[in-house]
Amino acid sequence: ARATHHVRDLQQILPFLFRLALYVSGVIFAVESFVSSATQLRLFELNPIYSWLQIARWTIMGGAFEMSWIVSVVGWTVPLFLIGVTWFRKGESEYGRD
Repeated sequence: ARATHHVRDLQQILPFLFRLALYVSGVIFAVESFVSSATQLRLFELNPIYSWLQIARWTIMGGAFEMSWIVSVVGWTVPLFLIGVTWFRKGESEYGRD
């Protein structure tokens, strides 16, 4: 909310960026079918949406569980939450003052 408060065009581009992130995360296809090396798989694991999808698939379909998914999710969630809360609190006094 704070970013779109300062740059209004973000409201138009964010849905496109989120949709793009979902498509490259393996929402529609199984990543393992297209990945040929462990390095490529590690690159996918850098995308936090990929890890969330893998955890969701594991809960529904079962199979092998990898601890790297949890590490990736926690590694993205905790810092982004802390950054977001800090950024929001710094700008909280400006909201509703337009």
